[in-house]
Amino acid sequence: MPSMSCRMRCLRATALVVFAPFALVLGPGLAQAPGVSDRLPSLEQRLESLDPAQPNDYLDLAEEVAAESFTESDIRLAQRLAVHASRLSRAEPATETMQTSALLLLIDLEAPGPRRDALLGILAQVDATTPIQRLVRRPPPSGDADLRLEAAVAVGAVRAGDGHAARQRLEDQRIAAVLDGFAGVYPAASGRPLAAHLAALAEDWPCPECGNDGARTNRERRRELELCPNCRGDPGPVGSIAARVALLRLEAALLSGEATAWSRRLNASSAPARVVLPGDLAALYAVDPDATVFRDGAWVRP
Repeated sequence: MPSMSCRMRCLRATALVVFAPFALVLGPGLAQAPGVSDRLPSLEQRLESLDPAQPNDYLDLAEEVAAESFTESDIRLAQRLAVHASRLSRAEPATETMQTSALLLLIDLEAPGPRRDALLGILAQVDATTPIQRLVRRPPPSGDADLRLEAAVAVGAVRAGDGHAARQRLEDQRIAAVLDGFAGVYPAASGRPLAAHLAALAEDWPCPECGNDGARTNRERRRELELCPNCRGDPGPVGSIAARVALLRLEAALLSGEATAWSRRLNASSAPARVVLPGDLAALYAVDPDATVFRDGAWVRP
């Protein structure tokens, strides 16, 4: 089996290619991928020689196809091969590293969106040691530590409802640029500039009723305090537990290049809101998980 460093070199080469969003349904055969077949002349023969008992061959070919891909059909073929490699490797604990490599390849091929979030959730279950920094779009320069700290303070201020402090920092274009590099850790922004999204969350705070004290003087019994009717004692953006977790996850990623034990489990996906299991991978790509043999230009069951 090729070493992990070899696989990561392949993955880094793959990342040099710019990919567009892709359809869920994978084409049935090689006829839909003429581009990659021209660059890999023996591709059809290699596809037909794949053996479900050798999942490593599926991953090796997926990496080669991905590295040579320029069309949507090329990418769909690489994705299908990686899906099969991941599923087939699950039967053997010794191939856990290969399953991780297959998922990393799928993540690199995937545009931001719900399916990429689901892949990250699966990766967190398969390999809990994967750092959040792996999911950052570009590694921050070493001299940006102070700016990352300022960005983390801004996120904390948003979460706590300190809107004035949050907006003041988010208006700094240097901090906005740092946050843009961490967009992959916070999918809730849905493609919107992250600084602008966070500024919108902070727009209605501090609490106009209690100034973030959480309580106010009872208007009828002025010597008594009552729970603030606006923030209910908990100032900050109103949202689900998953939304708050997403902010904590972003803050943790900014504060450290690697995840801490608790934030690693949260990873960078929407898993706290919707758990996607490794067995769901084939369904994400509308692939028949048992059609692992390539014959006469189509994927069939053994």
